[in-house]
Amino acid sequence: MLIQLVFFSGYFIAPLISVYFIDRFGYKKTIMGSMLICALACLALLTAASYFSYSGILAAFYLLGSGIAFLQVAGNAYAVILGKSQTSSSRLTFAHLS
Repeated sequence: MLIQLVFFSGYFIAPLISVYFIDRFGYKKTIMGSMLICALACLALLTAASYFSYSGILAAFYLLGSGIAFLQVAGNAYAVILGKSQTSSSRLTFAHLS
């Protein structure tokens, strides 16, 4: 139960912070940064699991949830501005299917 709480708390808090990063660095750099956060979280999860560290696993899950939330916020907003506003909903649907 604690793992889900930590993961989704990262998912809840990160979108509030991601707006600042999108304004400061732009969509593409925020997307790349969020992918880097997810990769680092996966490496941290492997490391914490090999050391049998429950707090490390929780921290890695928090980072992973935050990285995914950053990626969704930046990716969805970027998909909306790529083309005409009339077809933005179809682009978002296609992006979520792929």
